[in-house]
Amino acid sequence: MTNFNPYEKIIIALDYQDGESALKLVRQLRDIPVKYKVGMELCTAVGAPQIIEAIQNMGGRIFLDLKFKDIGNTVKGAARSAAGLGVDMFNVHASMKVPSQQAAMQGAKEGAEEEGLPIPKVIGVTLLTDHDQGDLTALGIKKSKVIDYVVRLGLLTKEAGLDGIVCSPLELPVMRYILGDDATIVTPGIRPAWAAAPDEQKRITTPAAAIRMGGSELVIGRPITKPPQGITPAEALDMIAEEINDAMPDWGKNALSEAEKYKMGVLQAKLDIERYRNR
Repeated sequence: MTNFNPYEKIIIALDYQDGESALKLVRQLRDIPVKYKVGMELCTAVGAPQIIEAIQNMGGRIFLDLKFKDIGNTVKGAARSAAGLGVDMFNVHASMKVPSQQAAMQGAKEGAEEEGLPIPKVIGVTLLTDHDQGDLTALGIKKSKVIDYVVRLGLLTKEAGLDGIVCSPLELPVMRYILGDDATIVTPGIRPAWAAAPDEQKRITTPAAAIRMGGSELVIGRPITKPPQGITPAEALDMIAEEINDAMPDWGKNALSEAEKYKMGVLQAKLDIERYRNR
């Protein structure tokens, strides 16, 4: 792959409760072209504009992970503000109705244009990686399997014109097949084989496996921010980048074979979306 840089596939999750701990890590890695995920924990503790500006001043690029979900006008305003901060990408919940997702896209465009900045990517969160079939049932979503639910939400983001989605590794091959090669698919739940045992996330895989299933960018937190004893964050990052680099020749090769198993489910979801469009 021409001019491919494996570090650009990595989003480091800055899941800290204080700004200085996050900035310390960014300083250590400041010359490496990764993105940094800034989420609600850090934004609540420090303030989104403050921490984003501090990271950007060190050359860091931002994925703002606040998962906007509200009525359309509110989401549009939040998206406008996010774009005005100069973030590279932010997310909304794919469970919002299509017009609300489109409002986020419009807000991102307006906010970026007002500040003379590039328009950030807007991606839709499907199902959080700590959810499984039992959680869907508890929420009253009894007729859908996890894959059915994620496919349906992914198709809604496509209908809305979003730039891509967030989904777990388990749904990644099908979603790559449905959304095509150009969609941005961000995948959390990534654990290298050498990292500590999994935490509360239930739907996980390795960096290499996620790349072979068609992942665009991989969200990785504790294996880098709290690596095993004897490994520095920079060394952990290098090990992950090497694994990604080795897997890139096979990028997406598993997507079609896995998606073939789910053809009828995709067809049914598409029919339901068509009925929604024409109601």
